[in-house]
Amino acid sequence: MFKATYHSAMRLAKIGVKVVKTKTASNPQQRQVAQRALALQFTDARGVMMKLGQLLAASANDESFDALVKGIPATPLTTLSPVIEDAIGAPIEQVFSHLDESTSAASLGQVHHGQLLNGEHVAVKVQYPDIAARVDAEIGLFGLMPGIGPVKKWGFDLAAYKTSFKANMDRELNYLSEAESQQRFREGVNVAGLTVPRIYPEYCSGKLLVQSWHEGSFIDDIGHWPSADRRRAGEIILGTLFKSLFDVGLVHGDPHLGNSYFRHDHNQQVEVVLMDYGCTIEMDKNQRLALLKLILATRENTPISPLRYFVALGFNAAKLAKIGDALPMLCRLLFKPFCQDQAFPTQTWQLEKPIQQLLNEQRWWFRSAGPAQLLLILRAFQGITQQLNALQTSVSWTKVLQQQLQPETIRQVREFELPPLAEEQSLCTPSVTSLANTLHVRVTKNGQRAVNVTLPAEMFLDIESLIPDDVLRLLTVDNKVDIAAIKQAVLDSGLAPQSVFSIHNGAKEYAVWLE
Repeated sequence: MFKATYHSAMRLAKIGVKVVKTKTASNPQQRQVAQRALALQFTDARGVMMKLGQLLAASANDESFDALVKGIPATPLTTLSPVIEDAIGAPIEQVFSHLDESTSAASLGQVHHGQLLNGEHVAVKVQYPDIAARVDAEIGLFGLMPGIGPVKKWGFDLAAYKTSFKANMDRELNYLSEAESQQRFREGVNVAGLTVPRIYPEYCSGKLLVQSWHEGSFIDDIGHWPSADRRRAGEIILGTLFKSLFDVGLVHGDPHLGNSYFRHDHNQQVEVVLMDYGCTIEMDKNQRLALLKLILATRENTPISPLRYFVALGFNAAKLAKIGDALPMLCRLLFKPFCQDQAFPTQTWQLEKPIQQLLNEQRWWFRSAGPAQLLLILRAFQGITQQLNALQTSVSWTKVLQQQLQPETIRQVREFELPPLAEEQSLCTPSVTSLANTLHVRVTKNGQRAVNVTLPAEMFLDIESLIPDDVLRLLTVDNKVDIAAIKQAVLDSGLAPQSVFSIHNGAKEYAVWLE
């Protein structure tokens, strides 16, 4: 164990050095070189370190990280044959007519193509012999990490995150647990065009998983497909998330680009094969009904208090109360794809900047208030968004949601009532309907309307960029108008309908308001 811990500590230290070099690179060329070096370090690590590398790959948008999601150099079959034979309780040739060398190695194990004696083609996923000890050592090292910086300042429950992460890794190391989750997903998530590989339970064990063999293309290899087919692929992966989350309550928590194959069936219809169910997240009925009702309330401007629904999802009420006025607009930002009927272009969906504009440093209250489990749900949404971006397509989130949800789920969410808050949680916050829906900019000249623009209300968060330079100069002359103070006052009101400012400049009049 000491040896595993020592080597894990050395790998963590090397990765830390590469991360610093990536962050401090002085130009794009140096940053690219540093990212490639970092990717190689993650690729060599396997275990927890490689899992972290896959998370980084989701946002790096750099081909250097391709190996982390498509597979790394495999271990020879001769090395893993004893593990396979111990798991099946027989020599390999008594179960398989042949077993090929692996072309798909991952963080905890690797997959071999095989053929059973009855002729059926199977994928044989086998765990690396020493990986459990390595994972334990790496998790132990993470357990020693102190709560500093934002973790300490904003009161993150670091122990809960570590416990959640360890529980998830324990599940991923138990292939019997993965087989059970995959079978539940296969039976419960019925989405047209989705294929979930069949499990062969008679050959599965804690370190071996045998499932039906499937082939297809990775998502970044289908850019030549017709736009209609790429859009259909997007509808399948998005529909799978909605169906699994809201109807079944079992979410695939690792939807990175290497866990799906894309292909056409014999009728040339699009199919998506979803693999690797080691990381699945369960949400209880009240949690998923609360989330869905909050999404629908944001879309429909139903009079509810967002804080109560976030608390039902496991958020800390006291922390959320510190940003209570901003919660309605925060919902509008988080659930933006659901707030329109037409196809939503996720390529243009940038959450970080508007949330920072809305909350500034207090955005950490929201992040620290959330339960550890929510991180995996966010990871699932992030993975789906990344896939839609890779497909270079746009789909209607509202249409897909309506298509996939069972009528019974819709009925339950409409009738769903939250239990009363505890006395210490009874905090009043604005409802979604207190929000303005639109931002108006009007310019009149000599009494005639010269400009009349209507924008989504959330555009106010970037109001400085919307004001023409001549108006900005006019506003700042003799400090007539303090834009920063005006903006903060509107934010403090929760972006309620109101006049923002009105100013005259000779024959011109400028008016900006929310309604």
